[in-house]
Amino acid sequence: MPIQTSWQQCNLSLFVKLVLQDSHPINLTSYSIYGEFRAVSDVVLLHHHFILDAHLRKPFDNSKKEDIVRELIGDLLKTLKMKKLGSLEIYPATDLRAPGWSFLQPITTSHISGHYFGGPGRHSHIHMDIYSCRGFDWKMALRTLIRHLPLGSWQITFVNRTINSNEFPNDKREILDIHGSGGEIEKVHQVL
Repeated sequence: MPIQTSWQQCNLSLFVKLVLQDSHPINLTSYSIYGEFRAVSDVVLLHHHFILDAHLRKPFDNSKKEDIVRELIGDLLKTLKMKKLGSLEIYPATDLRAPGWSFLQPITTSHISGHYFGGPGRHSHIHMDIYSCRGFDWKMALRTLIRHLPLGSWQITFVNRTINSNEFPNDKREILDIHGSGGEIEKVHQVL
């Protein structure tokens, strides 16, 4: 079933299954997060914040951290149509009680950051933030992360971070709490 980019009402769980199973790229952003979906222009400021906390099924090879991060960030930038503002920075952990690395990619609309902890014989996990005032589809971000990360159980908080004002009465702050494991979404709950 092709996904339309015009206004449409749809069941969120069906929509999520269609989007994550569809292998074709789509240019669709949720606005509002729940219920209606529409294509969003490049000039609409939406202030979306995607927060991932995930256990990983296996640790990364620390000797390949630059390649792992560059491939992940490159794919996120391409998929979410974001542009670099500066150089990708990758920092090794200085506290060896929590080995791993951190990374930061400034983008023209804000940043993508992450912190990986793990190593041989350790429980590996990753924490990432994607914040942008150019709206993006959280499902496309998740699909990209699934391609690059050996996700175990994970949780995402997605925030439509807006100022509720009289000037824009339909622009409401919304928060989704999304749980899953591997490539499967198990629960989507609208918190606000």
